[in-house]
Amino acid sequence: MRAILANPGGAPEFETPGEEALSRPSPETPLLSIKDLSIKYGNKHAVKDFNLEIGKGEVVSFVGESGSGKTTVARAVMGLLPPAAKIGGNSSVKFLGRELFGLPPKKWARIRGDKISMIFQDSGNMLNPVRSIGSQFKEYILTKRSVSGKSALNLAAENLFRTGLSDPLAILKSYPFQLSGGMRQRVGIAMAMVFKPDLLIADEPTSALDATTQKQVIEELRNLKSRENMAIILVTHNLGVASFISDRIVVLRNGDTMDEGDPDTLIDAPGSDYTRELLAAVPALAD
Repeated sequence: MRAILANPGGAPEFETPGEEALSRPSPETPLLSIKDLSIKYGNKHAVKDFNLEIGKGEVVSFVGESGSGKTTVARAVMGLLPPAAKIGGNSSVKFLGRELFGLPPKKWARIRGDKISMIFQDSGNMLNPVRSIGSQFKEYILTKRSVSGKSALNLAAENLFRTGLSDPLAILKSYPFQLSGGMRQRVGIAMAMVFKPDLLIADEPTSALDATTQKQVIEELRNLKSRENMAIILVTHNLGVASFISDRIVVLRNGDTMDEGDPDTLIDAPGSDYTRELLAAVPALAD
């Protein structure tokens, strides 16, 4: 049994001289490959024998109620499981053909943020309320890039503008409490996107937002996918949101995979009673 520990920060390179080389993947190599992933907390399975492959530029949503295992899978991909998590011996998560389980913290730090990045449920809670957005954004960039403070701020402003914030310089001067929930979430998206990762994991990015702002954030994720040809894992309890953005949807319940397919197939011909229950809970899809 193994446990993955979080260790954010570090250098930007995926590899450094003298380390095990990342072999150039063939065109057939998936961006992300998860095989036989099983995770326990104590004697209880959070995820059981989960399997999935994701290609470059593909959007896959994990859908299910609280405790279904969807966030556990996402955090396993990021190497952010808590020490109490016990990972099954046959479990495998590969990124561009390279096994991620068992990587030392320094190598994880070079992947996290640059190659795989994550938007958390409420980015506002992750921002320091007594520091400006600009100071926090600049510090994050400088942990991974050897650039001047001015260049870091310019990069921050550019990414804020790309997420739909029309006055990024004003945002950089602002404190988190001066921004709306939707604006803070866009700051979180901008920070996650600043190094243009190959894979973006969005963990319930709209659950704390009103319906109008939810739509704007999801549309921005769609724009990022189109603009950057980036793969996205969206973690959500809302099947309606998932059907709007996804190429494929995976339905989870109590750690088990209940259904998987493209949105049209899943909506027209759900493969499980649980998926039908989720569909019935979304008025626009149930009609």
